[in-house]
Amino acid sequence: MFDNNKNSKLKIKIIAVCLSLIAVGSFGYVGYKQYFEPKTKDSQYDDLREKRQNKKLSFQNDFVDEGNNEDAYHDKDDDSHEEVPESKKESSQNKDSSSSASADSGTSSVEQSYYTYEYTDRTFGWISIPGTSIDYPVLYLEGDNEYYLTHNYMEQYDSYGSIYLDGNQYIGAKNMTIYGHNINAYYESMFKPLVNYEDQAFFDEHPVVEFDYGGDSSEWEVIGCMIVDLNNDHKSFNKCDFLDDNDFLDYGNTLLDNCVIKKDGFELQADDNLLTLVTCSYHTSNCRTVVICRQI
Repeated sequence: MFDNNKNSKLKIKIIAVCLSLIAVGSFGYVGYKQYFEPKTKDSQYDDLREKRQNKKLSFQNDFVDEGNNEDAYHDKDDDSHEEVPESKKESSQNKDSSSSASADSGTSSVEQSYYTYEYTDRTFGWISIPGTSIDYPVLYLEGDNEYYLTHNYMEQYDSYGSIYLDGNQYIGAKNMTIYGHNINAYYESMFKPLVNYEDQAFFDEHPVVEFDYGGDSSEWEVIGCMIVDLNNDHKSFNKCDFLDDNDFLDYGNTLLDNCVIKKDGFELQADDNLLTLVTCSYHTSNCRTVVICRQI
């Protein structure tokens, strides 16, 4: 009987140890996924950030369009994607090949535009919001809104994706729409901080977005934050071509009228340019937080 009690106590201890190990492993996994993984993925941009601070990155390229590309855009929201035509796929592949060939042949960093990285034709700018973790290169692939959902600036598969311009728009449009993931983790990476603009205090404390592209630096003031449930209202927030000034003003003011928070006393002008930043939010299963900015 004594042996039976001893064996029972030993089994209980073994079970307790196993449960403890499982608990530690579970907490460790959650900690990794919620903090260390996003932090590690975010650190891959540190080298680029340092080069940018030291003015060793340039974003001059031939993508910038002053508004002459009338056929570059068709009204779509971010969840409506066309299949990329084969001609565009081939063009994209040719760009990659020519870019790689340029790097292999010893092309200078000035000619490559984007330091020593091969993918100069897709990395066209940089976006940052002072006081937040948003500080990233901006990618662009014409006609494609899917690729950079799952690829980084090195063209490697990455579930965190990239920050990228709407592929159905063009650089220099009257309204440029930039997307980024909201990584649901403790560590704020990619476009997760955008959801904080739903709070008035954060909105007031982070009024400026810095966006460098086409060889120029620019600042944009945040004028509104809108929440869009794509399951129900599917409001357009990525229109970039307008018939005339009245069409632009009607569109911009409609956006502002639908904002949950907007800048007091702001009045949109016909010569304003807009920058629309979009990320997922979790109010519903298919919801977006949309931050609207005006070029200063």
